[in-house]
Amino acid sequence: MKKIISLVTSIFIAHIFYGQTSNPSVDFSEGNGTLYSSLNQQGQIFFNPYYGLPNTLSAGIDLNNNLFLPSKSNENIQSTGPLGLIISYMISEDIGIGLDFNYSSCNKSFDYVNSLDLDSTIYNMDASRTIIRVMARVDYHLHINDKLEGYIGIGAGYRDPNNNYSSTDPLYTELINVEENNFAFRLSGGLNIFVTDQIGINSEFGIGGGGLVRLGLFYKLM
Repeated sequence: MKKIISLVTSIFIAHIFYGQTSNPSVDFSEGNGTLYSSLNQQGQIFFNPYYGLPNTLSAGIDLNNNLFLPSKSNENIQSTGPLGLIISYMISEDIGIGLDFNYSSCNKSFDYVNSLDLDSTIYNMDASRTIIRVMARVDYHLHINDKLEGYIGIGAGYRDPNNNYSSTDPLYTELINVEENNFAFRLSGGLNIFVTDQIGINSEFGIGGGGLVRLGLFYKLM
């Protein structure tokens, strides 16, 4: 975990450093007011749809499948997301508050032989896992130049995981009352690249809450 946090921090600082060195006329001193994101104004609203990577739900399917050391074959995995939307309201030029919604899913099928079966019968498993997250979020925006701003954000809220399993083994029983963490959290840093005054491209690195890396678009309602 410490290595991931250090990586995210290092990448974000490198982005900020690149933006400053590529435009040395920008003065980050507080006296000149350029530390803050002059690209934004109080009362503006950001709409930021995004797609995140990686999708790790396959591991959650394996963790809760109630099989003991199965021998698998013909495994097929189809994943979606994290797919999400951030809606953020600027309460000042540099601080935004909002909501982060995202959805992830994974469908997984495979043939297996349960290690506890003496007859080595091959069964088939169809499984799926979904997670829905809703988080309140605060972002602090940093002005880099007239087309680029960085930000750091923190969010917390609720996550709703669901699992479904279907096996051709007539004796298979699905785990019930699985205790899972319902707390969602995210710590992140990213860049907004303005193509126009209202539309741009977004990239984000973070831990927790749906995707180590996110790429998306944003629209700023003036």
